Amino acid sequence: MIARLVQLAPLPVNIIVTQGIPEIRDLARVGVRRVSLGPWPMMAAMCLIGQAAAGVAASKQYGTFLQPNA
Repeated sequence: MIARLVQLAPLPVNIIVTQGIPEIRDLARVGVRRVSLGPWPMMAAMCLIGQAAAGVAASKQYGTFLQPNA
């Protein structure tokens, strides 16, 4: 279906990543010009921030929270 869209579209086709989307190399092979990761990197970062905050709340200590490279 994506390949057909690329064939019919007069402009470059951009795809946003979600579950079930083919791999980037497969999208490139059919002519997709850009793949956007959408909100997924931010959501992954927010998950890590939530885990770190939960650790601080549970231990009542900052630990390495203020030293991200430690």
